[in-house]
Amino acid sequence: MSGAASRVIVYKSAGGYRVEVAGRFGGGFATTRTGDPSDVAPFVAAQMQRYAVTNPHGGSLIAPPEIADLIPEELRQVAARASAR
Repeated sequence: MSGAASRVIVYKSAGGYRVEVAGRFGGGFATTRTGDPSDVAPFVAAQMQRYAVTNPHGGSLIAPPEIADLIPEELRQVAARASAR
């Protein structure tokens, strides 16, 4: 099975948080989200669900603690399924 693990990377920026999402085949997007971490975390969790959980290769989240601490543990690091290894 081809492809790679997905990743969601969050950077703190002057205007809020920069979110970069990369999917299984390298596609994805980047966007800036404004607001408190509690406003940004649901968006980040949804991207982990969309890109990492559905990817047989799994995925990982890299985010500042104030965002990562609000993401459910099972979405921070999604293991590859046995069939994708």
